[in-house]
Amino acid sequence: EPVLNQYCHEHCQIIHIDTEVDLAVDEVTAPGFEESAGKATLAPASGKLKLLVDESLGSETRSKIVTLLKEHLEILDYPVQVESKVTAFPQPASSGYRVADLRDRVTRDIRASLQNMISQFCPATCLLGEFEVQTEVVNPEDVNYSSSQEFFQDGPAAIRVRGVKATIMTDQSMAPEEANGIVEMAKLKVAQFKNSQISAQTMKFPRAANEGAGNGMGPYGLANGKGGQYGKDSQSLDAKELRDSKETKDSRESRDSKESRSENLNRRENNSQSNSDTRNAQTSDNKNEKFERYEKIERVENGDAVQQTLDKFRLYGIILASIILALLVTLVAISFRKQIVESGKSHDHGKDGHHPPGKNHSPSEESTSLTSDEKAALIGRRIESDRLFNDLTNIYSEQPKVAKHVFTHVLTEEGVETTAQYLEIFGESVVMDLLRDPGLQADLSELMDFYARNTFDINEEERLLLLKKLHHRTVTAKMQVHGSRSAALFDFLAEMDAPQVVEMIKNESNTVKAIVLTQCDQKKRQVLFNSHDENTRMKLMTELSRIDHLPKNYIYNVASALRRKKMENPKLNTEALPGTDVLVGFLEKANIATQRTIVHQLMGTAGADALQNLKSKLVSIETLRFIKDQQLIDVITNVKHDELIQFLKGCGDEVRNAVLSKAPQDLSAELSDGINMSEPVSREAYLAVERKVLNRMKVLANNGQVNIAEVNERIFSEEFGYQERSPEVTATDMRKVG
Repeated sequence: EPVLNQYCHEHCQIIHIDTEVDLAVDEVTAPGFEESAGKATLAPASGKLKLLVDESLGSETRSKIVTLLKEHLEILDYPVQVESKVTAFPQPASSGYRVADLRDRVTRDIRASLQNMISQFCPATCLLGEFEVQTEVVNPEDVNYSSSQEFFQDGPAAIRVRGVKATIMTDQSMAPEEANGIVEMAKLKVAQFKNSQISAQTMKFPRAANEGAGNGMGPYGLANGKGGQYGKDSQSLDAKELRDSKETKDSRESRDSKESRSENLNRRENNSQSNSDTRNAQTSDNKNEKFERYEKIERVENGDAVQQTLDKFRLYGIILASIILALLVTLVAISFRKQIVESGKSHDHGKDGHHPPGKNHSPSEESTSLTSDEKAALIGRRIESDRLFNDLTNIYSEQPKVAKHVFTHVLTEEGVETTAQYLEIFGESVVMDLLRDPGLQADLSELMDFYARNTFDINEEERLLLLKKLHHRTVTAKMQVHGSRSAALFDFLAEMDAPQVVEMIKNESNTVKAIVLTQCDQKKRQVLFNSHDENTRMKLMTELSRIDHLPKNYIYNVASALRRKKMENPKLNTEALPGTDVLVGFLEKANIATQRTIVHQLMGTAGADALQNLKSKLVSIETLRFIKDQQLIDVITNVKHDELIQFLKGCGDEVRNAVLSKAPQDLSAELSDGINMSEPVSREAYLAVERKVLNRMKVLANNGQVNIAEVNERIFSEEFGYQERSPEVTATDMRKVG
């Protein structure tokens, strides 16, 4: 009970405890008393605990509670079996209020999102009709283990939005293309919820009663001028009727006063003093009534003048507000039109980079060529790309391991050109974690060089396509990172290359080697496995089949020993320097004769592993001559046509002839004509295109489509013309471009 009261007080309840007892047997019996019968004692033999658990607890928490109870009961001298049963505990009324309040807030937010979209694009011709948000109550723990945006949580209350059903009513005066665009935008607003249905209904909207007044008509259907005159006449008539009523009242009061005075004269003889007092009082009342009458008439006339002044200022205010609103609408329209023109230009000429001959369009012609359907699609692409950008940014900021995994594969599989485009979109923070990996230093150097030498103009369609591909990679990387059972204790393996890891574990047991294989990435794992002989490989596979579960202390001791071994061994505790990468960079700019001479010199000085590593990395322009025909066609077809012509114009004759001879006949003829008609290429332009060609060959090599080591073996063999050995290489042997 102390364990349950501490960790599961409200959601766990013990329903039954069953124990079995047996006679206790003394292990030590006094000598000489074996036959004597002592007093029998009982001792517990086993126990059984039945636990009732609320279904509001998640499966992970339930399993942890049961495991904690079992570990706590292990201190007893007899075994105890723990059985748990899941059921629904009665909930207090406050929990229902929390769920209802959360459901109302989510419904209001979704409705407000659709209402804002309608009020922004079609406030007068669109209306949100039927609206329903289908939700279900879920476990709060499921929200923590899920990354979907369908879940909402407020304290202990959590719900999942199963779908949104809404009907958008549009006026029949609205074009069908615009109505379809509004529906598509509404679908994008609720795209994060599955089973969402957005439909449209067209009908004739009724006109407002004050629409005539808004169009310059008076309150009785008259024009503004006549209506204004009618208003003034009505005001004067009202004042005249008020004065007539006042005069009638005055005459009635004066007649009553005369009658009262005649009565007072007849009775003067009987009570002269009383008549005098009555006359004085009546005179004072008449004066007060006249003063009040004059004050009321003056107040009415002053009110009419004030009302006329207010009407005049109201008219001036309406005119000024209309002018300001018209200016704002004009500025917004000009800005929106400019954006559409720029996006249309990048969409039309983003692929070839120049205007086709005879088809130069002005910005006004391009803006008018966009239909309402295309405008709606453009807005939809912008909304979708912004949503993907925000989602990916949140994932990369919260989970740096996922970002490192994603951009490592992008850099090695898609090349520096695609990675540079992502660098332009997200910034340099996404590749900062890659700088510690020694195996990526060469690729990162090429990426920085390519990014510094080029500018990027990414339109909305290309940006959306790049973000969609990256989103798919990110989802896969999240499953791989969170699904892998790698321990953080072996993070030092990421700072070592494959030969160093092989050197570190060569004298270790097969169990330690198998553990290291499970903690390395796929590339290092393959190198480590291939470095052993066939017998050792079979033993490693046997070890891998039985190390799914090892004690934590054992894994900690293995990691500590390997880390200490790395720190104490000078061969392992090194700093990765790009020596081979720098040599490869020099050889990339050299001609084929210089490359063969340097490789022949390295055969006598460098080791076999270093030479093989050099051959597996070296990719130069001369490599185009020795790869297969289909591989060469794949390289040149992934380069833009005008850039390919610039490359062939500036490269050597042997490379140009090899490309033209292996290319299809029609493409070869077109390239030959382009080379003859083109102007000389500058050094900067040629180097930029040459870098793209090299990057494409490296991408094919990383994907396994081109075996660079085999191609370099053919290049450096004597069968391809290498017969003599040059004593040394001088600076004049390096080929100059430009």
